[in-house]
Amino acid sequence: MTHTAAALIIGAGNATGDAIVRKFAKAGYTACVTRRSADKLQILKQKIESDGALCHAFASDARKEEEVLALADQIESTVGPIDTALIRDNFPERYALKAQDGILKPEHIADAYLMLHQPPRDAWTHEQDLPPYMEKF
Repeated sequence: MTHTAAALIIGAGNATGDAIVRKFAKAGYTACVTRRSADKLQILKQKIESDGALCHAFASDARKEEEVLALADQIESTVGPIDTALIRDNFPERYALKAQDGILKPEHIADAYLMLHQPPRDAWTHEQDLPPYMEKF
């Protein structure tokens, strides 16, 4: 099983969203695209997949917190796994990757969030990538 970095693009399916998705997919990312209607993402999904990249289309309304949380859970369980009870109990084949540092540890994600929140003034950023160790770049 090949594991690649994933990019979540919320509001995909129109000009800017499509361009962002295509750039990330071309760069080797698994594209996770979402908008209120997954049906409107099918043409984009087909384009990405016809170019040989992976694309997962999801329906969610980014204005509704519960839908965003459900989307994150769905992506976590199907695309980039984190060491959670959900993965352990429902996806044992994915959870087995833990021994190879193939899933993310929540405490290390928390460390990265804190570092992102407290950067030095001369080297600040608003983003960070958190792939598991075994992921190829």
